Amino acid sequence: MNPTIKPHQEITIHKDGTISYFSIYLQQWQRVSAAALVNKHDDFAALTVSDRAKINAAFRRLVA
Repeated sequence: MNPTIKPHQEITIHKDGTISYFSIYLQQWQRVSAAALVNKHDDFAALTVSDRAKINAAFRRLVA
């Protein structure tokens, strides 16, 4: 698998409940579950407000 960087380093919410995002701390793309990303406070806080809202919505859908 050869990941590509999307314009503006956008997140991707996958159908399996995982999220791809660019970690500014590791300087690489990560793919983790929504729950795991919400618990990674530094990476989660570094995302934009709109990205965090999308991830929170995805997490709520998974939990429901």
